[in-house]
Amino acid sequence: KSKTEVKTVAYVVKKGDTVTSLSQKFAVDAKSLADWNKLSAKNTLIEGHKLTVRAPSVAVAAASTKSQSVHNKKVKSSS
Repeated sequence: KSKTEVKTVAYVVKKGDTVTSLSQKFAVDAKSLADWNKLSAKNTLIEGHKLTVRAPSVAVAAASTKSQSVHNKKVKSSS
């Protein structure tokens, strides 16, 4: 059996993030994500707050790549 490496990361909430969307992004259970951060699954996340995420390393890497990709698309010159 191979164990999946779990990585704990600090994630800064962005506009539009929800407990559900972040649980999907990091491949973790929404209830677990809420529990780690003392939230209810229905809590509204506040932009700029830091959350603790304990996710498989692969999911963390994938989420980082997606965030960077989205960030790069939004940072375009408006000339």
